[in-house]
Amino acid sequence: IGAGKDHEFISSGSFTLNKVGKYTTWIELLMGPQDNPVIVDRYIGDLCTVKAELEAEFSQLKIASFEKR
Repeated sequence: IGAGKDHEFISSGSFTLNKVGKYTTWIELLMGPQDNPVIVDRYIGDLCTVKAELEAEFSQLKIASFEKR
């Protein structure tokens, strides 16, 4: 692995954002030999917050007018 050559993205697997809560991202930049890399930078922070789905509620739904076209 070298500059302008091969770069590897290592993922912890797939994920879905289908549960309510706060999601965090953790990203590290590693440099050096593949068998002994050194972490040269790291970012840990909020990715997003998933809130409960708002359920629609209809009460006394009436048609005020109807026009046939």
